[in-house]
Amino acid sequence: MTLILNGHDVELLCNMPELIDIIERGLREEVLGKAVVPQRLNLPSGDGFLRVMPAVMNDSGLMGYKAAILGGGKTDEDEVENGQRQS
Repeated sequence: MTLILNGHDVELLCNMPELIDIIERGLREEVLGKAVVPQRLNLPSGDGFLRVMPAVMNDSGLMGYKAAILGGGKTDEDEVENGQRQS
């Protein structure tokens, strides 16, 4: 099951002091050459594109990605309302 979060949902779930600490540690790993952060992958599709941004943090053992669908004059917030994708 996919959980779709909007900006307000994310703000409610974030602990800002902890988030700042985690971001600082990630940036430190990147500066020390301990992270693999390739360029964004942009895949064109119709009037928009799919953007994927992966990263591997070798010292901390973390990895993940961010994906976004952009185009058609719509933002993610236009596409998602109350956790449900709109048609």
